[in-house]
Amino acid sequence: MRLLLDANILLDCLILEATGLPRPGKAASGRLLELCDRGIHTGLVAWHTLSILAYYYGQQHRTEATGAMIDGLLAVLEVPAVGHRDATGWRTAGGGALCCGR
Repeated sequence: MRLLLDANILLDCLILEATGLPRPGKAASGRLLELCDRGIHTGLVAWHTLSILAYYYGQQHRTEATGAMIDGLLAVLEVPAVGHRDATGWRTAGGGALCCGR
């Protein structure tokens, strides 16, 4: 199965709360990332999520550690190639409304 891991899932695994404690979702999020690391599922991450992760991780770690974290994620997760053509193709194929409830 292909899993798109959003920023919150990955932040759960990578950063601490202001109190120094792990984020509440760390255990569940860590299991998802582990399943991708073990090759049971294919993990995906949107390219723009990488900058979000680098920013928040960088608030708690040195620049070198932040770079190493991103490199480690890219060794486990794939960045899918999508663009305008994919979005218009989805809509042409009957993709849902872009706004909730409309």
